[in-house]
Amino acid sequence: MPFYRKNFYRKASTGLITKSDISKEFSKLREYGFEVYNFSSNRALPQSAKGFVDIVIVKFKIVFIEIKMLNTNDKFSPEQTTLKNLLKVISMLTKYVEYHVINENNYNDLYMKLLKNLE
Repeated sequence: MPFYRKNFYRKASTGLITKSDISKEFSKLREYGFEVYNFSSNRALPQSAKGFVDIVIVKFKIVFIEIKMLNTNDKFSPEQTTLKNLLKVISMLTKYVEYHVINENNYNDLYMKLLKNLE
């Protein structure tokens, strides 16, 4: 496991991890040839992008990721629920699209799964 992964995992165990920390961690997948698009921001997205996922990762497949923190009142908006249901159906129809909802406790599992697919 690379050094930065150990440090980040230690931070998660202290309970100080944020949505921004998780987004930054997934952006490190660029070092392994992934295209990572981060839509998680404190600024409002344009109206046309309202309800879109927080992160999209492209390599061998397209992975849509929604981050919902357990320690906050972060709930799905109606737009997010509609997109979630649509992406779940699409992911059942093709192996090239995945949809995941992650949080501060399980983001590392998805991160490591994506890296393992490189082997």
